Amino acid sequence: CRSGLRRVSDLLMHETLVFIAGTLCDERVFTPQLSHFEDRYHCQVIIPQGAETIEDMARLALDSIAAPSFNVIGFSLGGILAMAMVPLTQGRIKRLALLNTNHLPDTSERKIQRLHFVNETRAGKFHDVLRHEIQHKYLGRLVHDKTEMLNEILGMALAVGPAFYCDQMMAARGRTDATEQIKTYEGPTLILCGEDDIVCPAERHYAMRALMKNSTCITIPMTGHYSTLEAPDAVNNAL
Repeated sequence: CRSGLRRVSDLLMHETLVFIAGTLCDERVFTPQLSHFEDRYHCQVIIPQGAETIEDMARLALDSIAAPSFNVIGFSLGGILAMAMVPLTQGRIKRLALLNTNHLPDTSERKIQRLHFVNETRAGKFHDVLRHEIQHKYLGRLVHDKTEMLNEILGMALAVGPAFYCDQMMAARGRTDATEQIKTYEGPTLILCGEDDIVCPAERHYAMRALMKNSTCITIPMTGHYSTLEAPDAVNNAL
């Protein structure tokens, strides 16, 4: 009972900051941000899982958030999930940050590739799939020791595991265009991308900036897809 009262007290004293991880990522993708914010915010990390549609994942995520209002930081797939949460929250999201993400649906080619990776994973070839999903080219020029960082990313992927990976891939594969969803959001929004990101290119973020009336777009030079790890100080300052 006391622990329950303490939790309510914490929620009243601190705003809630919800971090939503990307595909094959766990809380470690936000390690620099959690260290930076945890003394001022009640921080919660959500790993997308448990459903094969973005809409169902969004509902599961919302069910896990106790605070009546909160701020959301979504990275990659987490950004896609955050966009899907907007029409479901009835104004609960105070501020929004969309990092290295994409508001548009998959191309036909990408849908075929995702389904192939899911089928390979379900056939017991998860480690082979990871060789395609985790590559040097996804990191920007700012990272000098790419092998060390890729090993960190691989550690997250192995912890997430094949079952949750398949959930994430199927949900991302079936997502719809989020243009109308994000146009309705009026809260302060940060849209952040890496100059070298080939997974979610900067142009997609500029397009989101044009759609969201109360948004700011920041491009971090020489940074790839994993901006939270590649340029933690720049990301923290932007947030």
